Amino acid sequence: MDENHRNKHKQFLNLNASKYRGKTRLSKSDLKTVFHGLINLLELPYPPSELIQYFLHPNVVSYLLIQVLNSDNLTADDRFALHDSFDLIHKAIKEERSNYSINFRILAPGGLYPNIELDRGGCKYSFINQLPVLITKNRIKKDIFSDSSIINWLTRNELRFATSVMCAPEIGFYHFHFTGYNSLYIDFNCTKLIPKELIIYFLRELLDIHRRFTPIGVRFWHRKPLQDVNEYEFSDYLDSIQYFNLLFDNFSIRDDLLLRTCNYFVKAIMHWDNQINIEEAITNTFFCLEGCLHLIQKKHGEYAPNLNIKLLKKIFKENIPFGENVFDYIQEGYEKRISLIHAEPQWGADWDPFITSEDYYDYFKICKSLINYILIDRHLDY
Repeated sequence: MDENHRNKHKQFLNLNASKYRGKTRLSKSDLKTVFHGLINLLELPYPPSELIQYFLHPNVVSYLLIQVLNSDNLTADDRFALHDSFDLIHKAIKEERSNYSINFRILAPGGLYPNIELDRGGCKYSFINQLPVLITKNRIKKDIFSDSSIINWLTRNELRFATSVMCAPEIGFYHFHFTGYNSLYIDFNCTKLIPKELIIYFLRELLDIHRRFTPIGVRFWHRKPLQDVNEYEFSDYLDSIQYFNLLFDNFSIRDDLLLRTCNYFVKAIMHWDNQINIEEAITNTFFCLEGCLHLIQKKHGEYAPNLNIKLLKKIFKENIPFGENVFDYIQEGYEKRISLIHAEPQWGADWDPFITSEDYYDYFKICKSLINYILIDRHLDY
């Protein structure tokens, strides 16, 4: 441990606590002074001049202050001794909260990405330094248990956006590749005064600051190096914008069955990119297919939780091109589904159930077509 750095951290907290003692809220001038001190203490580069005024937000200053107390330059005993000084400054900063959050993600290689910006309903897909990014505005739930399961890996709006991107093109397997790192979650209040054209640059700069304080490693809460832009694949998406908009507008983020179904859909194609996860890709495709069947019968007025095979046959025959053949093919896949999700089916265990790549592609394309039908009554070729 560098004793000089240790003393600087201790002095910063103690001196500022003494300076602002008795203040219940730091003024804009105070925040500016503290921010400049934090940048120098933490040995960070200053944000670009066009952005620096937006980094004087109390939430950003509060985050940087926390990094001082968490610094490896301090011992556990130091942190305990400095807690009162830290607490005095931290309370006076007065973080601001709204009913919305902003989620910012740098998307990962492995997807097939639209080569144009897409902006709809508080969600924006764009590029910064040739890297694809997704920005979404999300309502913060008052229920502390809402959307807080450990398996919740996307926000509702991120899932809505990704599904719409995937389902809009008539051909091709466009998709986003999500990871649990290189993402940022902040309160909407931090961005409400930033000009629209600068928000993406502010978020990227703030993410890079967060990355400096996130350890590098293999665990999902660790950071990973950003990839070279040449590892990304883009394709023409101009002809798909109309259907993207329709799908997005008709996707209800309050429909848990739709969200669960599309969760399987989005994950299936990400699994397919890794040969080790091919079984998971096909399994998720079958799960998505089951969800589609439930959604279709609800679309036609049947709200029972069990599948009504007789009704579904009728719906496919009367409403979907080649529907009888498609439904028969879906039923044929049921044994394959059983062999994947049950260790020992009625016909006995098989450590590597026979599945072909055509099984994945065929059923995945059916899922894509059925989601289109569910949301906008559109039929795609299988």
